[in-house]
Amino acid sequence: MRKINGEEYKEYSLKTMWNVTAKMIQEKYFIEHQRDFNPFVDQEFNDARQARNAKRKILQNMLEKIKVSAVAFKSDEYEKMINNCQEKTPEGLQIKFYLIASLELAWRGGEAVKCLIHYFQEELDHNGKPTGRIAYNPVFSKTCQGGDQKLCDTKWLIPNQENPRRCPVRLYKLLLEKRTD
Repeated sequence: MRKINGEEYKEYSLKTMWNVTAKMIQEKYFIEHQRDFNPFVDQEFNDARQARNAKRKILQNMLEKIKVSAVAFKSDEYEKMINNCQEKTPEGLQIKFYLIASLELAWRGGEAVKCLIHYFQEELDHNGKPTGRIAYNPVFSKTCQGGDQKLCDTKWLIPNQENPRRCPVRLYKLLLEKRTD
């Protein structure tokens, strides 16, 4: 039989085993000795908790034990997704804009889902002429007049002169056109 020293356990497994063991000891002492104590705060179990925490720190630093919950797309996969979107269809146009804008604006999970058309405003210069940039900020919404402090930084969609087919400003304006049709 192989000796188990905890090396093959993941960090959350170690925590779960310690918690289950502590609860079993608490129950055993109560049943056999009518002694009621809490192993999570009892001073006698302090060394065991410190040993557990030390082992968890070691496991957290082991690269092969780190859980990966998401993997970024490779650039060629991203390009394929954008190229497969048909701008002539409403769904294709929306998906293409989303793919490009999400990268340009560094959207995170829920931010893109909650995005509304009111969060975008065309930037004007001092003479009232469009500069070509589109400002994105959830504070532009009429329901967020007080300003959400964590979201009050404006992000910008800038025209892509090198590749007009991937220009987020052009796609945004095309979306607005299609929306009024």
